[in-house]
Amino acid sequence: MRHVELAAGYLLDVLTVTADGEHELRLALRPGVPVTARQQPDGAQTHWSGGAGLHGWHRCRTPMNLVAAPGPGTADDPQRTVTRYDLATRAARTRYVSVYQAGEPTVTGVTVTGDGIRIDTDGTSTHHGW
Repeated sequence: MRHVELAAGYLLDVLTVTADGEHELRLALRPGVPVTARQQPDGAQTHWSGGAGLHGWHRCRTPMNLVAAPGPGTADDPQRTVTRYDLATRAARTRYVSVYQAGEPTVTGVTVTGDGIRIDTDGTSTHHGW
C-alpha cells in the first residue's frame, strides 16, 4: 500500500510492502536526471540534479542498504547507461519512507518511529502516524 502526502514544504511517500515470508525486498529509484546518493547509518540520502534540485531522505522500518548498479537510461534514451539505486532490506513486511524537498533543504532529520514518522525541519518536528 502506498501513501503520498504533500506536507508543509516537502512530499512524504510511504510504501508498505508485505510478502509471504522473509525475502529480500527492494524499492527501486530510477532517476531521469543525474543523482548522487549516499548511505547513512539510518537510511540513505539522495540529491537529484536539474531545476532547483531535489533532496531525498530515505528510511525503512527494517535495516536498509543502498545498492547502486548500472542500468539502461530513461525510455527516451535507453542506450545511455545510468546508475540505478535500490533501497534493499530483508523482511516479510516493512515500510519504506521517502521525504522529498525541492530547492534549499529545510528538512534536518527523518526518523521512523514505532507509530509513524518524525520529520524535523528548521526548529520544528512534525509527526505523521501510520
